[in-house]
Amino acid sequence: VSVDGREVLMESLRLDQTWPGPGGLAGRMGATHALAVVVLIGPRCATAVAKLKDVVEPVAKSTVAGAAVGVSGSPDPAGHAGWLLASFSDLKVGGGDKVPGDKESPGVVARIAGPDTDSVYAVLRAALEPLGVELGAAPFAERGLA
Repeated sequence: VSVDGREVLMESLRLDQTWPGPGGLAGRMGATHALAVVVLIGPRCATAVAKLKDVVEPVAKSTVAGAAVGVSGSPDPAGHAGWLLASFSDLKVGGGDKVPGDKESPGVVARIAGPDTDSVYAVLRAALEPLGVELGAAPFAERGLA
């Protein structure tokens, strides 16, 4: 991800089925079946950054403490396994912490892992809801997932 020609984030995720370790890719992933990376940068995302932080930070704190949020021994009635892992980091953008010319220009990256797409989408829908104002429609609306 670049801002004004300056790289502010290099993100890569390699899901390689040929990994030689025990169990291959499936063994490494375990019960994780959904991964998401969210990058928000700029003043138009400021409200969404705050909401993303509110939604993801408790999950991230639990992850750092060595636990997944909402871990349960069996799926809930909707079939969700009941856990999430997350991280949340501020990004340095522009010439310091701001995009040139902007007084406030937050940048963040959040990573979320869960047992199924519904669990991860639920977090994303809640966290990214403020972007609806900027986009003119709720995120995921084009897929009927809003």
